[in-house]
Amino acid sequence: MRKLLVILMVLAFVSPAMAESKVTISGHYQVAGIICDNLVDQNNQTDTGDADKREFFYQRFRVQPVIHATDNVEAVLRFDFAEGQWGQDQDFTTARASETGLSTELQVDRAYAKVKMNWVDITAGLQFVAAGQTQVYRDNQPALQFNIKTPSPVGFRVAWVKVREGVGSGTTPPELLGRLADDTDANKDTDRYLGDLSLNFEPVKLNLFYVMQKDDGEDTTAGDYKDEPWVMGLRFRSAIGSTEIKGEIANFGGDNGNGTDYVGTQANVTGMMKLTDAFTLGVDLIYSTAQGANEQKRTTIGNPFARFDVVSGGSFGWDTLTYGRNNANVFGGLPMAGDVFDPFQTGAGSMGIGVGAKFVPIQPLTLIGQIHYLTAEDDNVAGVTGEFEKGYNLLASAIWQMAPKASLHATYQYIDADFMDNVNVDSASVATLWMQVLF
Repeated sequence: MRKLLVILMVLAFVSPAMAESKVTISGHYQVAGIICDNLVDQNNQTDTGDADKREFFYQRFRVQPVIHATDNVEAVLRFDFAEGQWGQDQDFTTARASETGLSTELQVDRAYAKVKMNWVDITAGLQFVAAGQTQVYRDNQPALQFNIKTPSPVGFRVAWVKVREGVGSGTTPPELLGRLADDTDANKDTDRYLGDLSLNFEPVKLNLFYVMQKDDGEDTTAGDYKDEPWVMGLRFRSAIGSTEIKGEIANFGGDNGNGTDYVGTQANVTGMMKLTDAFTLGVDLIYSTAQGANEQKRTTIGNPFARFDVVSGGSFGWDTLTYGRNNANVFGGLPMAGDVFDPFQTGAGSMGIGVGAKFVPIQPLTLIGQIHYLTAEDDNVAGVTGEFEKGYNLLASAIWQMAPKASLHATYQYIDADFMDNVNVDSASVATLWMQVLF
């Protein structure tokens, strides 16, 4: 299968000359050097000394060909080549690339087709599906998505996402093909459903959305229960002159099928003001409720897939400059598991404020700085030891535009947190120097 995909990639590169530019190609190469300390310990509330101190290089080569069959029909592929740590995740020998087992040699992120009609756009296949500001729901799964063209200023989008198909093994069909009939509870499927109503009343834009997971499969003897979370929310955006206000309110519900309810109400409001052509100031306000007895706090649904991180500058719109939304830090540990809405995932919720600034002193150089201070909404959560009490996240970044389509990014992040029940963990830090080439 991999060989076929590589052949398709080669064909995509040569197709423009053969098919009068019916194929367009975009992508990037990213390489990063990373030094991080105490990220794992802080997220897990442990003290392993220098065991989680990590220094490594990471890279990703991404290519996305778009095949334009007609003006209204297109097919999209996206591949990541050789993503991983230098010297560890190469998956090749001195002879040739490995062809056995799981490999980072080639990953397929997107494979879908889109058809545009007068009243609806239909997207089918492996695709990115999200709701709101992409904080509470992000998915990268096989799906059907329908963008229904309603009269302005109203828009409506629905999606069906396939999460799990009944699978198994055997010696006779259909089991021989690795598929089981949905005739028993253990083999039934899991799906997600999305509805998104958009309203564009200039200068105010609203999105009211609802996402639910339907889990028909259950095998209690194997610890598999009907896991059915849902989230509903409202995203808002408005801009007047040089000032922009945006944010989201979301509420989670549902249960895990085994006696635990999903809960969580969260809100963030971000104000952005461009004071001069060179200086932009941003302010974040954050609130998120804590969990109670027999409850589990949720802040996301779906497969996060390069999630929208406030601590990385996401709410200010700077996360592509600070970290580029790549997986480099995943290999060293997330700066803050749970992000700002449930810091370190202790169920304590949060209340806080953040301030950020972007300054362009000379045209090739951009400087970014931000700090978020958070306290728990409730630091005495039933059944939890070591609840998040308070803490802050500091991030500074410098971006140098070396040449058109080529940039160098230096980022330093420092996270300090206090926990309840005499849990004392050292502060965490991560320093990253990475280069990006766009094409």
